[in-house]
Amino acid sequence: MSSTFFIRVFDVPVRVRLTRGFTDEDVKDIRRSWSRCLTEETFDPSELEGLDLDAAAVETEGGLKTPYGFDLLVMEPGAELRVLAAKSRYEAAEIIVSHVTLEAIHARVGQNIMLHAAGLSDSRGRAIALVAASGTGKTTACRRLGKSLNYLTDETVFLDGMTVRPYPKPLSVIEEEDAPKVQHSPDTMGLGPTPKSATLVALAVLNRVPEGTLDPSDDYVISPLTSPEMLHAIVPQSSGVPRLERPFEQLLTLYKEVGGAVKITYSDSERILPAVRELLNDFPQKSTTPRVEYLDVLTPEEAESTPPADAEDPSAVRYLQAPAKDAACIDDRLMVILDDVMVEVSDLGQTIWLALESWRTLDEIVDEVESFHGEHPEAAAIVEQALEQMDAQGLIVTHRP
Repeated sequence: MSSTFFIRVFDVPVRVRLTRGFTDEDVKDIRRSWSRCLTEETFDPSELEGLDLDAAAVETEGGLKTPYGFDLLVMEPGAELRVLAAKSRYEAAEIIVSHVTLEAIHARVGQNIMLHAAGLSDSRGRAIALVAASGTGKTTACRRLGKSLNYLTDETVFLDGMTVRPYPKPLSVIEEEDAPKVQHSPDTMGLGPTPKSATLVALAVLNRVPEGTLDPSDDYVISPLTSPEMLHAIVPQSSGVPRLERPFEQLLTLYKEVGGAVKITYSDSERILPAVRELLNDFPQKSTTPRVEYLDVLTPEEAESTPPADAEDPSAVRYLQAPAKDAACIDDRLMVILDDVMVEVSDLGQTIWLALESWRTLDEIVDEVESFHGEHPEAAAIVEQALEQMDAQGLIVTHRP
């Protein structure tokens, strides 16, 4: 059996090559785990400028001290060969899943919304994204709910508009503590089929709580999320949001198109099948359209500008908005996306941040704050403390002569 195989993730072809230590049975097991992502397509090397398809994996003698060697190559121009190694075939299988996912996400980051979510759909092609952090219930939900629904992914819901492009990867299951997760094909797990695509109609955040937390009469509780609550929940559980074009607009369009977002609080994922079916059939239209004002942000070049000289007080400290990826006032709450994080700014911070489209001194900022919020005997101290906090958060730039 060939130790080289190709899989396709988010329309990204990836070559996997097992180079050292694997038996024929090992190769068979690893290939089988990827059963729904395998592709028999051939790739024309002339279309892959800059790639060395025959690059050899690094041998362990005198280097890596592990018996299993393998490499991964995204079949797109400019990609780099990833040479990897593992102590066991189980560890190798787990590393392959992790790296293939990361390589595919990296190849598409900034182009599409990618949610860290389980994806399931019904027979009519309607899909739900169950958003959750790693290790908090996505795979378990897929294992249990996927036997009654179609399996799209247990890891990343990749959106092309409102269309979900499936990623039916192996399910990574903990079978022994302190041991690598075991990779199971969705076929051997008995999960429903994987359609070529599905339309996202529901967005839910999973909130698993200990048994006995809920009222004994409740298997689950569904709570609607406001648009700011949705952003706080899904931005940290997404890939590459700061690199999207107009990220707030894209995320709020998603929120509007699916009719809002909800949180499902539960203890046992097997009991939430009725909730998932309900959301797929008739997603609650309980959310209101948020009031949104999209704001201009400073570029890195603008933020690096030198503040004008102050003839009256050349030693005055000056402040300016830090460069940001996006900013918006959503239901009167200022949200700012920086390089790798989203920050919700306080009411006072909002007044300050909006005043810092150009370099300002502390006195100028205090005047702006008092004109909006009213005079206060400790205004200067309060504003200075807020500026220190905003500087620590990366929201502003401070210039000290």
